[in-house]
Amino acid sequence: MANTEEPLNEVVINKTTYARPTEKIEKTLSTLGKENINHTFVSLEERFQETENAVSSFLKKNADQLIPYDVDPLHNSLLSCYFHLRSIHAIGQVKLLVKKHLSIIGKLLTAKVQKDMLIRASEEIISLYNENNMDKKSKLDDVLQSDFKLGNIYYLSTLKILTLQLIIKYNLVDEYKETILELFLHDDRYFFKDPKLKINLLIKLLLNFFAKLDDCKTLFGLKFLQYLKQFDIDFSTYIKNISKEVFEKKLISSSHKVNRDSCYFYYIRSYFYQFQKQVTQLNTITIQSLLYEDSDSSIKDSDSLVKSIDFPKKEYSYTTSQVSEKPKLTESSVYFSGTTISHLRQKIKITLCLWNSLNLDSQTITKGLTNIFDETLIWLNTNLRSLEEYKEDLFSTFTALKEFCYFNHEVKRLRNLINVSFNGYVVFKDFEFLRVATAMMIELYLVEHTQELRSSIIVMISKFIESARDKAQKSELFLQLYNFFVTINIEDISELVTFCQQICSQCLKSCEPQFPQILRSCSEIQTAILLTHLPISRQTTCIMSQWTSVTFNLYQLLSQNTSIPAPSTVSTVRSPRFHYLYNYEVLLKVSFFLNQEMTQHSSSNLPQILQTYEKKWLRRSITADTTISLLEIKFTKILLQYLNFCAFHKSVISLVEMFKENERYYRPVMLVSEKYVLEAFVNLQMVEKIATFEKQYTLFSEVTLRDASTTDVIDFLHIQLLLFFWNNDPESFTNLFHLTIPKTRPEILDVKNSARLGVSDYVNVLLLNVQVHLSASRLNLISDNVIAAVTEAKKALKLASSLLKKMFKLSPSSRLCVIRLLSETYSVLSDAYISIGIAREPEFYMKELSRVICELREPTWVFRSLYSLFEYYDLTVQFHLKGVTLQKLNKTFDYLQGAYDIHSLTVYLYSNGEITKITQSLELYFQFTDIGTTFLPSYWNLKCGSVVDDLKCLPCYRPLNIVNKMRRLLRQVLKLTEHNAFLKEFFKSSLAIPSIKPKHIDLPTYGSTTESPRSSNMTPRTKSLQQKFERSVIVQKLQRMKKYIEQVNIHTLRHAEQHTVSNIYLSTILLLSNIEADSTFLKDDLRQSFFLSDLSRYVPFYYDRIMSCLDKDIYNEMSILPFGYMAKQIANERAKALSMQQELDKELLDFNVISIDICPLTENLVLTKYEGQSHRRTTLRISLKENRSKDTHCGHLSFSAALEEMNTIVEENNKTTSTEVTTQITTPEGRKKWWQSRYQLDKRLEQLLEKICNFWINGFAGYFSPHLIDQSHFAEFKSGFYEVLHQTLPSRKNFATPSAFIEIEDWILEIFLKLDPENDNYINMIEDLLYFVFDILLFHGEENAYDEIDLGQCYVQLVDKIKKYQSHVCNTTTYLKNQVSHTFLIVSSLCHIFPWESIPFLKDMRISRLPSYRSLVHLLEKKGASFPINISLDTKLGMILNPNGDLPRTELNFKDTFRHLYESTSDSKLVSGGKPSKEEYLAMIRDSNFFVYVGHGSGEQYASLQEVKKSESLAASLLLGCSSAEMKRCGKLESTNSVYSYLLGGSPLVLGNLWDVTDKDIDKFSQSVFEKIGLIKDFQGEISGYKDIPDAVAESRDVCHLKYLNGAAPVIYGLPAKFT
Repeated sequence: MANTEEPLNEVVINKTTYARPTEKIEKTLSTLGKENINHTFVSLEERFQETENAVSSFLKKNADQLIPYDVDPLHNSLLSCYFHLRSIHAIGQVKLLVKKHLSIIGKLLTAKVQKDMLIRASEEIISLYNENNMDKKSKLDDVLQSDFKLGNIYYLSTLKILTLQLIIKYNLVDEYKETILELFLHDDRYFFKDPKLKINLLIKLLLNFFAKLDDCKTLFGLKFLQYLKQFDIDFSTYIKNISKEVFEKKLISSSHKVNRDSCYFYYIRSYFYQFQKQVTQLNTITIQSLLYEDSDSSIKDSDSLVKSIDFPKKEYSYTTSQVSEKPKLTESSVYFSGTTISHLRQKIKITLCLWNSLNLDSQTITKGLTNIFDETLIWLNTNLRSLEEYKEDLFSTFTALKEFCYFNHEVKRLRNLINVSFNGYVVFKDFEFLRVATAMMIELYLVEHTQELRSSIIVMISKFIESARDKAQKSELFLQLYNFFVTINIEDISELVTFCQQICSQCLKSCEPQFPQILRSCSEIQTAILLTHLPISRQTTCIMSQWTSVTFNLYQLLSQNTSIPAPSTVSTVRSPRFHYLYNYEVLLKVSFFLNQEMTQHSSSNLPQILQTYEKKWLRRSITADTTISLLEIKFTKILLQYLNFCAFHKSVISLVEMFKENERYYRPVMLVSEKYVLEAFVNLQMVEKIATFEKQYTLFSEVTLRDASTTDVIDFLHIQLLLFFWNNDPESFTNLFHLTIPKTRPEILDVKNSARLGVSDYVNVLLLNVQVHLSASRLNLISDNVIAAVTEAKKALKLASSLLKKMFKLSPSSRLCVIRLLSETYSVLSDAYISIGIAREPEFYMKELSRVICELREPTWVFRSLYSLFEYYDLTVQFHLKGVTLQKLNKTFDYLQGAYDIHSLTVYLYSNGEITKITQSLELYFQFTDIGTTFLPSYWNLKCGSVVDDLKCLPCYRPLNIVNKMRRLLRQVLKLTEHNAFLKEFFKSSLAIPSIKPKHIDLPTYGSTTESPRSSNMTPRTKSLQQKFERSVIVQKLQRMKKYIEQVNIHTLRHAEQHTVSNIYLSTILLLSNIEADSTFLKDDLRQSFFLSDLSRYVPFYYDRIMSCLDKDIYNEMSILPFGYMAKQIANERAKALSMQQELDKELLDFNVISIDICPLTENLVLTKYEGQSHRRTTLRISLKENRSKDTHCGHLSFSAALEEMNTIVEENNKTTSTEVTTQITTPEGRKKWWQSRYQLDKRLEQLLEKICNFWINGFAGYFSPHLIDQSHFAEFKSGFYEVLHQTLPSRKNFATPSAFIEIEDWILEIFLKLDPENDNYINMIEDLLYFVFDILLFHGEENAYDEIDLGQCYVQLVDKIKKYQSHVCNTTTYLKNQVSHTFLIVSSLCHIFPWESIPFLKDMRISRLPSYRSLVHLLEKKGASFPINISLDTKLGMILNPNGDLPRTELNFKDTFRHLYESTSDSKLVSGGKPSKEEYLAMIRDSNFFVYVGHGSGEQYASLQEVKKSESLAASLLLGCSSAEMKRCGKLESTNSVYSYLLGGSPLVLGNLWDVTDKDIDKFSQSVFEKIGLIKDFQGEISGYKDIPDAVAESRDVCHLKYLNGAAPVIYGLPAKFT
């Protein structure tokens, strides 16, 4: 036999040493918050201060005294400050520096007019722009026409105004005339995007240009009038000497004086159009009035360009109001279909001119213009390859099209243009196209800077980078995106980190950016984020040495690389106050160490981290306008989660209370805080706190549910789930998850993600669904809906396991959730099966739990999984594994923080038996104020067997409290008997129910009910004749306990609790029925006892089949089951089980049912019997404590000793039959030694069975007899029996007549008559029964000193009466027929291993085993009225012979026989010498009338027992392999085996072997059985008969050479069968 697998092999704590509190961490955390100065940055702070001082001095100088050289040192200082501030991402300080810089430029404009000062002022304008923008400018024109972007919107309009002032002051108006005209023409783009623009200053500049540019007076005048109307400004505010009407006339007049070659004519229409948009009422100024009389008001320049494109003959002209709707360009294929070189050159030139002209027109966007744009892009994209020679014009056209998009805010069309540019790179392989595309994409983001663009820019540029040909190009594009100026508006560190990490993860794959370029483009924060995606090198270490300490902490936090020490140049003190991370330093360091703890799967440093966080972060002063950052929100959530994960529940409560002190600031995390604080209350069972929470908690309305974020909804639902579970409220659960959520937020329960949620939200939705199914499972389990509970838990496990496979991709938060949910799901699943007594599945789930959790290396949950295993092994009485688990449990506890994790501490103390310390630990943990608010002390009292007040007991613990109450009452009864020798005999003697006739007996009065007529202190077997004994107290307690049990809803109890209640009830009625002198035991009480004992046997059997049918189909629909799922079916089955005992009484049945069990309270043998003919129920408790014989030298056998011997015999037998042993036998001496060991085992088993027969059963052997008593002669025997008692018992000799005394129940007297007088032990058997009768009389008040009884005379007279009865009945012809045809044995799992069928007095009986009474009734109902059942051998035989191919002798013995049967019997199947497929095996057992398996084991290796149990009907089966009926002991759970699986699948009869057998003997046995049932012919070539299978098996045992070791192994389960 293979060694039994040890499940604990899977439970291995990771060898990595968990982190201990380190001096470095404590030292680092203790320095946080101290105002030390980082000397690395002293120069920067001083430099900035020096720069501020220099600027102040410069501004104070007299303008006349300023010289150009005064600016040079200031300029250099400013550049240095810009660089260093960018390096530490000091956005706020950069803005301050910009203001200083603007002041310097303003001061320069006040200086004397001189060329050098002009140059200096121009340089500072360009320098300021270039230092604060990604795109660099070299001319003032470019600065003026630059767009408002991220990082410049707060100063750009001021800079432009200063530039215009410089132009005016230095008379550069003519030089910059066209730029100025463009600037005011597109003022919406170049000015008014600044909401803080000072319009008065702009108008004054405008009037300056009006005065200085004569040929443009009309243009500036129109713009002036436009602004007056646009901003509701009075004309006289700026011009006082003339009226507005006169001003307008002068404008018209001056327009006629403009030279025809002036640019005026290119701008007049656009300026007028903008003017007309504001001045909508009738006005003297018209477009005609502003042009020469012979001029075309439609403006030929633009129109002629459009017409030259050869559009169809439709009206296509510019009016004074707008461009008319133009036809789609597809209607004019002439222009865009040209493919000749000359034609292409012409078209690209005209296209460029067209778009430049259209941009100049600055008219309202129309469908006609957008159509032209779209068709232009299509034409360009289609003809890219043909335009290779005109790349310069092509780039210019791209620029013109880009400007059109900016002028008209056409974001989507600009993105189309970017795609065309990218296509240009694909066609030409010219990197310039890729560079242009990237620049346009980044510029678009900087101008628009929407959240949607932030996401798409990364996707687009990652595509560009991937397309680039070499690493240098890739790096250039990467650094265009990964740039300080792209992130300049991101003020929250979490947002910055997320954005930068997205860029790195998507764009960095094939890039190798050079560090000098990185340092120029990025801040050190960005560099730190970047380096987390790059390998460590000497160069990276060099870069790190230039960082501040807080930046290095950020790097460590993000990289999770704690092995890199901080460079010596990186100080551990605070960073500069204007550092981007300055306000986050404490938070970052604490986050880093928390992350380190999580990475190392530790909680050792968690208290120190928590203390630092509370002291140096939470206690800091927070101003009223301060808002919580995204980084802190994330940290707070993960901290609360990890505290909860590590069971630091009291720390969670304390932390949330501190949050509530500043609720305004912490409002964004209050919902998630409430979730964790409620979970802490629930885990600590703080009843009052939970009640207060419920009162104060605000539910989400349907509107709130609909509008809230996915995260908030999930947090809210988590809270609701906790409350539903705590309150056991399935109704509210149903309303929320079956009605409200599907209606308001269907995506929350959609595990298929039909709504296309983002990855993070989808993972959270999956985690929530795991929790929902888990909660549904728990609620169903509490409501005793076990099937629904298991189904929901399996769905939860399916979802959690799918996430487990993606664990490496999950965030730390999601990882913690998965671990917790997996552990809880496995535990709930195991608990569900354990609650109904099924053993196999919990062991599987426990092993899986230990394997999975230990692989994930989280000590808190490793500890919990080990404790679950510890309790499971305790429940299943696997003490060795329990001890191994305890060792591992204790080792794991060393890594936990018991002072903070009260759950683990109390579990540790409980597991190690340190019960008294549990209360002390709870008092220390909760302190005096909170100890009264928690149920935990009561919970541990319950666990330790105490009783709590019913009113205070939580509903989920009431069943345990009920059982504890019963145990307490029983202990009280036992305590009363401790010092009473008389009552002690109850637990040493055999007891029966019923034992006396249920009638009132008037005993002779001796002065008291306990006085004997002749007192004697010479009582054998230490039976005391106590003269004074008050029974009333014990009787009262027993009656109270009986009544209490009868009022309990047995179905609410777990299987182990049901078993305990059943045993207590049996003990109660046994004591009651034997203590009261005039006890009138009711028949219904005994029926109730039968029901209780059978319930714990049948429930696992029934549920096992249903659970086996829960296959993969349950995952097809992952929705939540309605509560009450299958409840009706279960209720019906329970009703049948309850009424089953009554149903048995309705018909005469030709069988007896005897159950065999061991009382766990006394270790005595408990037999119950149901007689089918008389419907009589009896219970017999046989004492195994001491020798029941008067002969004190006669030995006795305790159950423990017998079980140990039986297990040893089986283990040694299995070892001798294993291949490891048999293959080593190569010599005659070895074979002889092997046979000797086998003979010895056979003899030991024979002797054990004889001891069981003589020491346990002895005189009660008649209890098993199938014979029926002849009632016509029984009355005579009974009368004689009482005469014998009257003549021999001192209590009766001289008093009244026999009928005046107690009458023994008839069934007890019948046992005397059913004994075999020919038995060698007959005298002892009769003596055993006589003492049993004397004990009954004694317990009912009729006391006799046993040494004064003439037992010899009593024996002689009684045997004479027995012989007289037997002489009457044995002479009749009906004696042999006057018996029931069959006896069913219901053998408990504890007694299952004993071969009861081979005990001498049972050997010749027709016997089969059954799991329970209910399974018997079920089989009878299924097979109809026929008893025994008939099985046809004429058709449909299924045979499997030697499937593994290693039993050649067996195959040789049966091959021809089976082949003949297969060929001669219709519809039969045979597999010989080969392995059947799963389908073949299942088809055989399902479709055959009779199935024979001759091979190893029970065939489970070919078809799983799960599949077998799913069947509706199976063949009667002979499973002749080794240990095919072996049943592993499962302690307080019901054991199962392969045979039970066949019965569950519908097989009416199954034969199997209790242990391993050798092939030669079992082949003989099989041959004999086959012949006797008529399957094959005997050695004479004839069918010897069709015997019942029980007869055939009983008669065939002796054909084995080893009649016990092999012959006793086969046993039958199910109904007796007759073969035809």
